[in-house]
Amino acid sequence: MNVYEQIRYLWEKSPQDFERRVQGWADNLEKKREEVKRNRSLFRAWKPLEVYVSYSFINSGVFSIRFFGQEVAKLKVVDGKKILIFGEKHVRHNEKYFKLKGFGVGKYPWEEATKFRKHFKQVEISDPCIRTGIEEHKLESLFLREMSKKSSENKFSGKLSEIQPVKVAGCPLQMPLPIGGSAGEPKPGHGHIDILARRRIRGTKVLLSVWELKDVNKLAQAVKQAYIYAVTLLLMLKSPSGQKWYKIFGFHGKLPKKLGVEAVVAVSRSEKAKVDKTIKETIHLMPLEIKEGTIDLFACVYDVTEPLDIDFRKIS
Repeated sequence: MNVYEQIRYLWEKSPQDFERRVQGWADNLEKKREEVKRNRSLFRAWKPLEVYVSYSFINSGVFSIRFFGQEVAKLKVVDGKKILIFGEKHVRHNEKYFKLKGFGVGKYPWEEATKFRKHFKQVEISDPCIRTGIEEHKLESLFLREMSKKSSENKFSGKLSEIQPVKVAGCPLQMPLPIGGSAGEPKPGHGHIDILARRRIRGTKVLLSVWELKDVNKLAQAVKQAYIYAVTLLLMLKSPSGQKWYKIFGFHGKLPKKLGVEAVVAVSRSEKAKVDKTIKETIHLMPLEIKEGTIDLFACVYDVTEPLDIDFRKIS
């Protein structure tokens, strides 16, 4: 079986289980959206700190506070009161990489946030080559910063315009999937898209864009991963909850019968030859015209500069 047939086999083997999961996610996101938006309005996003949401956090009323993509604390709003939350992993990581002191495991009133923010602002100023422990988190943050710029002409130095990340309450959404693909093979479980974006092409047409990011000198199974996630997203959009997801992703009107999704593999320039070779060797396993719609496969080759320098091209 090719990769698409493997994904379809998994879905058709337990369609009710998959559809129950994605329906539940969509229902909770719709139900919680206004509450999340209201809670998010109660505090500012302080640069260089950023605020993310994921499905699990939305469900529990928690925001993820990140520094260059690495989570450094959580924030929860309880009865209108804002509380910073530090777990063991936060404390250990913050001390090791960012030399943050004075915030042990526990909960802290919002008044402490000024001290917290000031520390990370100083870290950014003093260390332009910040390491976060998981470098792909930093890469994700750099791509999100570019995509979120208000002026299309300024995004990626004008090499990729008319793109923006899918957000909930103004925060990037860590999109869950019921099928994972980290090993290059579709498996039922917990998958997630590195960045889910919307990109305008040919004037008025807007497509969902699934981004799989790989750190410098890494490739692994990025091509198949991006394809697996794009196909799974199409299956979700074609499920009974598809119209709800379409709205959650920021679209208005009725879900179109013919859908197209971009699958983007982002790799460092050092991996350009390898990704080209991988695509040539595996493209026959990834049909692009499928029952649910069309997959457009792209490669984004980057250099870690400020702003990110990229080459963005369609490869199928």
